[in-house]
Amino acid sequence: MASSEVMDPENLLRQNEEYRNIPLEALRMTSRKKLSLYLDLENDVPVNDVLPNYIGLAELAGFGYLEIKSFERTGKPTEALLDHWISCHGKNPTLGNLYDFLQRLERQDAITDCVKTIIRDAKAYLELKRRQEEERRQEEESRPVQDSTVSSEMEIDEKYVPLATDDVIENKPVYFDAFVSYHPDGEDLLFVKKMIKVLENPPHNLKLFVPQRNDLPGGSKHTIDARVIEERCKKMVMIMTPQYQQSSACDFQYKFAHSLSPGARSKKLIPVLIKQCPIPHILRHVTVCDYTKKDLMEWFWERLARAIRAKLLLSNCDVRRDSNFKLDLSQQPEVDDWSSDSPESTAPSEEDNFEVLMPVQEASDSPKSSKKYRSITQIFKKDKGK
Repeated sequence: MASSEVMDPENLLRQNEEYRNIPLEALRMTSRKKLSLYLDLENDVPVNDVLPNYIGLAELAGFGYLEIKSFERTGKPTEALLDHWISCHGKNPTLGNLYDFLQRLERQDAITDCVKTIIRDAKAYLELKRRQEEERRQEEESRPVQDSTVSSEMEIDEKYVPLATDDVIENKPVYFDAFVSYHPDGEDLLFVKKMIKVLENPPHNLKLFVPQRNDLPGGSKHTIDARVIEERCKKMVMIMTPQYQQSSACDFQYKFAHSLSPGARSKKLIPVLIKQCPIPHILRHVTVCDYTKKDLMEWFWERLARAIRAKLLLSNCDVRRDSNFKLDLSQQPEVDDWSSDSPESTAPSEEDNFEVLMPVQEASDSPKSSKKYRSITQIFKKDKGK
């Protein structure tokens, strides 16, 4: 059997499964060029209902009209076909299928002239695979065997994964008042160090999560940031500068935090402007803590500390902003009795375009609540009519 295979290389592609299953990527440039010399030629006489050139080979391989036209536009359609066929694993790009299709096209001339170079490429491919497998086996054998007692003594808590350096120190999850999102360079870093000194000491005594200081090395950066922002931090302080907006990490942090608090309804985001720069469009409704106004500097740190310490608002409200802003008060336990005659009432402006959703069930069960809701509705309707 071995001698017949040596004498007849074509027999390897006809009967030997090992060679038939070799992928087309094994073909080197010489084999592809030789096949192109035979299959790139125009031939309008069908054989077995297909044209005996690259068009017929492409159709037998499962390619459609548009794909064949794209092969044709390259000027080297057979090479383009082989390259694309290799990437389509669902079309079984193997030497065995290539041989069978050439047989159906009755292109024995191409088979006879190219089979030796194809078999040479196939043998080189198999030899490379065997050498790689041998190297892998030797590498595995050379690895030291781990003592089974090592892993058995380690205690792994699958539920608790430390995210911050403080977690390792405390051996438990540590929570923070705010996540500081900043560009860790230049003036941005100097301001953050000053903020740490002011806010983490008396009288404020806040606990800040500062990337590069509190995050643990070795994990996925975006994954750790997202979990800390969502699970461990009440607020996010954004140090706004031109450099901040050019940072991909900062861009991910504030957009992720904004997705947790759309429309700033829970006041989770606290932008701090320390150098003049454009405010991102999605933060246009968020009040900025401006560090650039020197005449207001005496109030700055106290104002920032109170913003971080403030409780999250509207936690029980369903707020949506589409073309109109709709405030659902159905879940609010108490609503002040607003009226258009009260000097302390604050009716929304026309440009705010507010609408209140009145809970129908409150009208019969609680006259007092019903009165409050009706008075609010009257205010809004009156304001909209202006």
